Amino acid sequence: NRILTASRMNLLLRCARAHFWQAEVGLRSEKVFLALRVGSAWAKAMEARWRGAGYEEAIALAIPEDSDLEPFAVVTISTLVACYYWHYGASETEGRLEPEVQIPARELGGTGFKVSGVIDALGRIGHRLAMIEGKTTGDSLDPDSDYWLRLRWNIQLLNYISELRHLGKFPEVIFYDVCRKPSIKPMKKVDDLDELGRKIVLDADGK
Repeated sequence: NRILTASRMNLLLRCARAHFWQAEVGLRSEKVFLALRVGSAWAKAMEARWRGAGYEEAIALAIPEDSDLEPFAVVTISTLVACYYWHYGASETEGRLEPEVQIPARELGGTGFKVSGVIDALGRIGHRLAMIEGKTTGDSLDPDSDYWLRLRWNIQLLNYISELRHLGKFPEVIFYDVCRKPSIKPMKKVDDLDELGRKIVLDADGK
């Protein structure tokens, strides 16, 4: 495997052994992790909004009828998108999207490796060309959070800037559209039910 993606580079930085088994040998998990599936659904909803779609259309694109997302994930995404529409409005007023940009695989100077990737969106904010990157995270988004500092050195975006320049495009702005996912988790399975079929949950004192 000679394709260099941002995920692969981050994996190598995190754990060389995991990189060997996944990127070189080709071992893959049979299941796509829930966080990735939620992130993918969120990206589809946000792209629809940038293109002027209403809430119902955005949700239909993000969570189609044949989706296999768990009910809790469906509720999470639906609520997050609804809150986003409620807070920011039904359409984007700060900019507009350009046609989708696919980064073609390009060999890196005789190394045998090629870089590749897909930009979430490329658009205009005012008169400036911008890369638009949508993310979901469970980390704090407070102004003093180190999350924003980490994004300044995002390998994925630095790679995309380099490749866009080879395509004759010169972005001036990186627009991060970040949503914090709720930190609560679904209640553990409760088997005890009362006579009406409601779950019986006791507090620490057994009440």
